Amino acid sequence: FYGTILSLLIWKKKLFSFSGINAYYISGIFWCKVVAGMLYYFIHQKYYGGGDVVQYNHDAAILYTALPHDTFNYLKLILYPGGDYLPNDLLWYIKHTSYWSDKGTYLVVKLLAIFDLLSLGNAYINTLFYVCATFPGLLLLYMWGVQFIPAVKSYVLLSIFLLPQLLFWSSGIHKDGIIVSALGWILYTFDRCMVKKWDIKLIAMALLCCLVLLVMRGYEFLLLCPGLAALIWCSKKTSYSFLKIGISYALFFAAFFSVDAIFHLGFLNYMIQKQHLFYTLGNAHSSLKPFPLSANWYSFVYYAPAAVFRTLTTPNPFTAKAWFERVAGIEHLIYSIAVGIIMAKAYFAKKRFIPQTAFLCWYAIVLFLFIGWIVPTAGAIIRYSTSAFLIFSLFILIFAYSKSETHKRS
Repeated sequence: FYGTILSLLIWKKKLFSFSGINAYYISGIFWCKVVAGMLYYFIHQKYYGGGDVVQYNHDAAILYTALPHDTFNYLKLILYPGGDYLPNDLLWYIKHTSYWSDKGTYLVVKLLAIFDLLSLGNAYINTLFYVCATFPGLLLLYMWGVQFIPAVKSYVLLSIFLLPQLLFWSSGIHKDGIIVSALGWILYTFDRCMVKKWDIKLIAMALLCCLVLLVMRGYEFLLLCPGLAALIWCSKKTSYSFLKIGISYALFFAAFFSVDAIFHLGFLNYMIQKQHLFYTLGNAHSSLKPFPLSANWYSFVYYAPAAVFRTLTTPNPFTAKAWFERVAGIEHLIYSIAVGIIMAKAYFAKKRFIPQTAFLCWYAIVLFLFIGWIVPTAGAIIRYSTSAFLIFSLFILIFAYSKSETHKRS
């Protein structure tokens, strides 16, 4: 019933017409994501003992039980951020759920608890609503990317919506779909502001997405900031944009290591702890040997190339043991071969960087770097690198097919 209503809104009312894509194409893409999201839930439930996605729906259902008899507490459960604060009147709910202390994950639970008002706790209907909620951000990311390569719109659609890894991980109920959607809102709004096309509602939504990104996966937001700042630097004079943005990220990491060392904030220790936590919680079949990091800048810089390489080459279809990891590895191998061919053609065509492609390239690299440093589990690397591969795919397409880059290499 809800799916029919949404389809009619897409066809008749042109619900997502702002993207400029034919309503029937949008409907087809939308339902591909819905089916992928439902498959995501089914696979985790049947083969992986439920995983986070089943627990999210379980916890949301517990929050929803407060609504009929204790509506005020339901509202507080939705509005409170979670974390270390433990209200006495909510202790029963906190005790019977799993994610209160993790503010980013608890956001997902709260979103599902709102969906439960209409779905009555049905996980598959929640998936439908989840895809609908995250879809506009991806469409905005498409609109941002397609302006550079309007002649190959279908390639942009494919890279954002239909690449298997991106389709699967951004459609299932988890942080990743929200994160890539938030990136779409932020990049599109930033681009509009750069050309002085101000829209208060759009800016407010982008700021909300910045907050969501900071809470859910803080390093993705922090790594985004130097790139956007460098884009402003490059807006007046685009020459040497790749070098300028590279310098911005080098200064960011220098400041990051220096501040941690001078003020003893423990950022590096925290990253090492996260690495070991991933390793101890990871599946034995997909665990990789953690990098022996120590809390000093030299250790992290020394293992930086290996960290990027690990993320780029995981999963490996030749060494994977789990069937799901092998399937993902084959897809990853095909993707890598296609990228190699496209980049070779771009090189011989003497393509040059513009600020946007330089930003996408560097942002993808630093995301690969952080994931490689922290995550020593192949299964988790696949999911955590969803947004990184989305950004990297856009870089490849815009770099290879934009006519504005065919003059000379900078």
